[in-house]
Parts: sequence; C-alpha cells; structure tokens
Amino acid sequence: MAPTHFTVKVAMISIFTSLSVASRIMLAFLPNISLTTPLTILSSFYLGSLGGFLVGFISMIISDMYLGFGPWTIVTSISMGLVGFLSGFILPRVRDKVLLFVLAYLLTLFYDVVTSILTISVFFGTPVWVALINLFTPVFIGVVPYPMGPVHEFSTAFLSTYLLGLFRRNEYIRVMLGE
Repeated sequence: MAPTHFTVKVAMISIFTSLSVASRIMLAFLPNISLTTPLTILSSFYLGSLGGFLVGFISMIISDMYLGFGPWTIVTSISMGLVGFLSGFILPRVRDKVLLFVLAYLLTLFYDVVTSILTISVFFGTPVWVALINLFTPVFIGVVPYPMGPVHEFSTAFLSTYLLGLFRRNEYIRVMLGE
C-alpha cells in the first residue's frame, strides 16, 4: 500500500526537524554558522507555510532542550516558526538567486531583530535601542572580534540560497510529495 500524502508530509517534517536539531547542536560552537534557518526555509519550500512553521518551531524547542532551555525559548521558537511560515508564502515563487539571497537575508534579519528585542529588552530589562546596538556590535573573544548580526544574516542567506538551488535541481522530493 502506498503512503498517503499526509504521511509523507509528516515524515518530511520529521526529517527536516531532526536535521535542523542535529545541525544546531553540532554547530553551536561555530560563530554565526547555523543550518536551522536554511533548513526551515528549505522545508517551507517543499511543505508550505505550515510545514515550515512546524519545522522552525519544533527545531528550536528541541535543540534548546540540549543547548539551554529558558524563557527565551518560546520567543526563538515562535520567531523561527514565523520565518518558516513567511518563507512558505514568498520563496516558492522566486527563481532569481539574487532575490532569493536578499529575501533569505531579510528573513534572518527579521528573526535576529525580533529575538534580540524580545529577549534582551523584555527578559533583561534593557532599552530596545541597546538590544539593537548589541545585535550589530562585535563581541571580543580575547583580542579577536566575533562579528554578530550581519555576518549571521549573510551566512544564513548564502546557505539558504545554496541549499535551495541544490534541492531545486533534484526533483525526487517533489515526486515523493506527489507534486
């Protein structure tokens, strides 16, 4: 008996979520390199807005159980879910790689700004402008500057564009989903 469309979608959500969780945990020690957002964006390309939301939301909750669960988890989970939800509406229609890069950059910037404002400002009581400055100010580890915001957005946009280009050439997933 062939699997139903619903069963295949649930399996794909599980696969994208497990890849996202594993990559976030394994790459946690590398600055500004994360596959969570690119995998969330990629999943929304194949599974639509709801699938993208679920992958982003569940990925952040599960990975925070390993990396540090706290009140910020709900903010990061909902924000990553929104990235998946929004990209499910926007990105499937985009074919130009430059526009895809810009949109992935803006989606990541949205995530970073929302999570910075809500976690730093609300949970730690700092003014919103301080939260935004902290997002774009490098942190020094020893004497080496550790760039924040823009480097994270650039690396995520690059990985998202690369993965979407790679997966668009492979129609196997679309065939599995019956599209």
